[in-house]
Amino acid sequence: MLAVASGKGGVGKTNLVVNLATTLVRQGQRVLIFDADLGMANVDVLLNISPPHNLSHAIHGHMPLDEIIYRMPTGLQILAGVNGTDGFADLPENQRLLLMQRLAYLEEQFDWLIIDCGAGVDSNVLGFTCSADEVLVVCTPEPTAMMDAYGLLKLIHLRGGTPQFRLVMNMVERPLEGQSAAGSIQDVSQKFLQLDVQKVHYIPRDSALGQAVRRQTPLVEMFPGSPASRAIRAIASDLTSAKEKPRPLGFFQRVGEWFAGPDPSSAVG
Repeated sequence: MLAVASGKGGVGKTNLVVNLATTLVRQGQRVLIFDADLGMANVDVLLNISPPHNLSHAIHGHMPLDEIIYRMPTGLQILAGVNGTDGFADLPENQRLLLMQRLAYLEEQFDWLIIDCGAGVDSNVLGFTCSADEVLVVCTPEPTAMMDAYGLLKLIHLRGGTPQFRLVMNMVERPLEGQSAAGSIQDVSQKFLQLDVQKVHYIPRDSALGQAVRRQTPLVEMFPGSPASRAIRAIASDLTSAKEKPRPLGFFQRVGEWFAGPDPSSAVG
């Protein structure tokens, strides 16, 4: 259960999700992208697909889950998000728990469930990141992005989340720039939170990405030899090598319990 999140928008989070998932599928992994960016879901746009069904059909129980998931010819599967909804925290508790029970079925069907969280630190983001096995925090070397990435780490930590954190420094112009920015986040996390963020990945700024986005094709498919593609393949390899044994199930149960706890909005601010 890999949640991909960012403290702010515009840092390349969804692009990373799409390309990482595509790479894992090419490695023979069974992968589902859960587009949990409930306000601005756009995985479908980057993949040039139009899923006929989305998360709202699961929320309201109109269809079997197998019929909601969109299957691409490549083998990648998508649970499309919903634009313009406030999210799980605003569902009635019985409806929310029923949804989580239905989604729990997914845990046994895939090797990787990659959750594309919304940007920021709202209750939906915190619910998924606090419950995940691993969280990729996507950031750029810009000071605002660094501050917001630290803020996300802090809120997950304060709300009792204990995932394995990985920091992804994206759009890095120079290696030393990325290393310095990552080191700053690691230092303040250790100093003020006693949180050890050991894993850091770097993705260089790559002009090929813009072309891939305009063509609505994953970068790793359109330009497999580009610098960013190579970096993403390295992240995928590191993730699969670190996954030594199956992790305990119960992710969606944990999400449901998180939302059933104290008012999640109290963590934001």
